[in-house]
Amino acid sequence: MGTPITPTLPPQVGSNYKDPAVYPIWVICSESHFSVLFSHERLLLENPLQKRFDLHYFDGLANQDEVIRLTIDNAEGRESLVEDGLTPPLELCIRTKWKSVTVSWNGSEPIL
Repeated sequence: MGTPITPTLPPQVGSNYKDPAVYPIWVICSESHFSVLFSHERLLLENPLQKRFDLHYFDGLANQDEVIRLTIDNAEGRESLVEDGLTPPLELCIRTKWKSVTVSWNGSEPIL
């Protein structure tokens, strides 16, 4: 008789991917590769409901000349936003953490 096969649990994403504890850095999987979204504001971890803050996006495969700065506006009282086929996937990803925010690409071309 061989060794019995014990069922394994499916992999689970640790809480630090959605809510990092030390640095505001998020690893994003988009279009079958990884990129990074981060903030210079460590206070964002203590107060995730800030009204307005910047996130920075870098994708090593996109041949970016510089990091893209995204301004996130988390104004109170904003109703849920209607998503359409033209909403950049990165914005959809950001909205899994911060609901109903608007994202300004600050002159950068939105990545569709």
